[in-house]
Amino acid sequence: MGVPNTDFLIREAREVVEGPMAMVRFGTCGVVDEKITPGDIIVPKHTIFLQQNYDYDPRTDKPETQFYMSKPCPADEKFHELLVRKTTETVKADAVHRDGIMATAETFYSGQGCGFRKS
Repeated sequence: MGVPNTDFLIREAREVVEGPMAMVRFGTCGVVDEKITPGDIIVPKHTIFLQQNYDYDPRTDKPETQFYMSKPCPADEKFHELLVRKTTETVKADAVHRDGIMATAETFYSGQGCGFRKS
């Protein structure tokens, strides 16, 4: 999962695909926008990358230093519009969210800021 698996997938696919190639990742996500409900589809305009700060010490460091955040990387405009158009042809248009920023991380649980549960 995450960036290492995406890197692997793209590199392996490029070895067997000739010519232009486009990739779309389908998956699950969490959101902070109450207008987005379970079952909605998000086609973000930008993506940011979160990298865990492995030197972070919760006993002494500020919480905002736990991750490094990249600058937003914009989606290809033509490809984004094509995805939005094709998606709205198959589901209700109001269930497709076409703006906003998606965050991806190098890990799954810790990239979301999830800690271990105490038993």
